[in-house]
Amino acid sequence: GPVAFAARAIQARLNYRPDDIVLTAVPLSFDYGLYQVFLSALSGAELLLSGPADHARLLGFARDHGATVVPLVPSLGELLVKLASRDPRPTRIRLFTNTGAALNAPLIATLRETFPGASVAPMYGTTECKRITILEPDGDLARPGSVGPALPGTEVLVVDDDGRPLPTGETGEIVVRGPHVMAGYWRAPEQTALRFRPGADGGPVTLHTGDYGRLDADGHVYFQGRRDDLFKRRGSRMSSVEIEAAVLDIEGVREAALLVPEEDRDMVLFVVGETPDVTGEQVLARLGDRLEAAKVPDVCHVLPALPLTPNGKTDRKELRRRLMEGTDGN
Repeated sequence: GPVAFAARAIQARLNYRPDDIVLTAVPLSFDYGLYQVFLSALSGAELLLSGPADHARLLGFARDHGATVVPLVPSLGELLVKLASRDPRPTRIRLFTNTGAALNAPLIATLRETFPGASVAPMYGTTECKRITILEPDGDLARPGSVGPALPGTEVLVVDDDGRPLPTGETGEIVVRGPHVMAGYWRAPEQTALRFRPGADGGPVTLHTGDYGRLDADGHVYFQGRRDDLFKRRGSRMSSVEIEAAVLDIEGVREAALLVPEEDRDMVLFVVGETPDVTGEQVLARLGDRLEAAKVPDVCHVLPALPLTPNGKTDRKELRRRLMEGTDGN
């Protein structure tokens, strides 16, 4: 029931077509990949699967088979742009979707420039209810940073620490109601009670996502980070998402990941440069022009690439391990 509802609601927003060919290079073990099977079945589209061993030939595969829809995580987006710089022949791609780890604004702009006629649809979700919001294709041009409004038939609220809805524009925890919200965690009643709670207004069960963000007047969500991404430093509240976005605004920086402060260390920034001559000192100096001093890390390591999880997200556990072992690339 919840899976069928979620698939139909996502299809209603993305509108896959019977003549679409959906190139799925994200793993089917990742729900983002699995739902491409459901969406293709619902729409009558053709599903085209590509595994990690074929990534170096991904663009040629897309071109040869006439792919029109490509679900992306950032590493796949970067790969397609790099491959297209070597082979700029046109493709039939009309839509890129994104969830899991968010595409940054420079990468979205580069995708549009590299693949003329292709739209980008940012999305936001969590395992406990699959998808939460979807922005209409290219909706970020009018609403930069938005991940869209709630799925049809669902509701998204932003609440304070007591579960009370906050006014438009105020940051709080993102909570979700709808038929796609799962019943709870298997044999984990305490964790279930913490995340799945009766609505403060007496309404249906509400999923507390542990993510923070705000709503605009039209109900569009602006994601600002997980609870773990929010922290206080030198008397100021901040989020790793905000700092990473400012770093990505620096010319010459392609990727960024911030480890938040822990008991035994301050925050640490990792970046990947567009060219080998980008230095941590340069990045921190330019970041100081964009953010107040409390939000600028003392340490920035330049890596050839960020470590990734199998789902294409930045592997922060691996970054912590490298820091502890002194193998951070500097």
